[in-house]
Amino acid sequence: MLTFRNTNVVFGVLLSALVVSDLLQYNVPVIMYSLLAISYSLLLFYGSYFVQSQFYMKTICKGNTDQKKLH
Repeated sequence: MLTFRNTNVVFGVLLSALVVSDLLQYNVPVIMYSLLAISYSLLLFYGSYFVQSQFYMKTICKGNTDQKKLH
């Protein structure tokens, strides 16, 4: 499931791999860092905009509207 925690772990590993390969003289282009940042930002935007995706936490988007109370 695509969640905030899983996304952070995956992008953290990818960023670490880019940094390590850059330090080992593989000359990673700057565009790779930019693409990683843009894709991470797009996923965060998706999770923030579509609340029903349950990206950050479990959400309830439907309920009984006959009763006016919160649980």
